[in-house]
Amino acid sequence: MSVQLPGLPLLHTHDQPSFVLPSNPFGSLPKSTRPKRCIEQIMTGPRSKEFKKNVAEFERAARVAVADGGSSDRNIQDFVNEIIGHSRRSL
Repeated sequence: MSVQLPGLPLLHTHDQPSFVLPSNPFGSLPKSTRPKRCIEQIMTGPRSKEFKKNVAEFERAARVAVADGGSSDRNIQDFVNEIIGHSRRSL
């Protein structure tokens, strides 16, 4: 299977990145019963408090970033201003 979009290189399924990451605490790709065990481990396992704490920290950081004046808000506004500035110059 391949996907081709105008102006982009031809991509094949073997070009996809691997889902096995070095930081994956659960090993390789999930087996048929593995997803259930992984979810149970995250929700109730010995490291569940650590996982939930990390999720809360990421949620707080994301909310700060997208709030008015946050980093995402500023980056989007800078991008829009740059596009508007370029389009006005070409008129």
